[in-house]
Amino acid sequence: MDEFKTYSRDKLRNILDQNDDQVDELMKIFIETTPPLLKEMLDASEQENYLSCSKIAHRLKSSIQLWDIKHLEDDVFFIETNGVQSKNTELINNKIKNLNTQLLQVIEQMKNEI
Repeated sequence: MDEFKTYSRDKLRNILDQNDDQVDELMKIFIETTPPLLKEMLDASEQENYLSCSKIAHRLKSSIQLWDIKHLEDDVFFIETNGVQSKNTELINNKIKNLNTQLLQVIEQMKNEI
């Protein structure tokens, strides 16, 4: 039985006229670039640099939407909007940890697909 996917290729397939090779290339880029961004965000939150967390969340938001990772859209939006004003910082830290854990799981699923 197949593992439940926490992302979808459909949006990108539609944008790219069903070109699976291009979708695979974008998936490889996502797999390569996301973990360093997550580490940067974790480091920024440890230093209480919530503006940096907000900027990184902004960068991740479009990828999360393109890959249709719906269960993380609220968290990344929360980090982006609250980080700008450094408010709800305890919640920001919790959401960053969750985002990190969940996105790394998505990446593992993607690695298994390609």
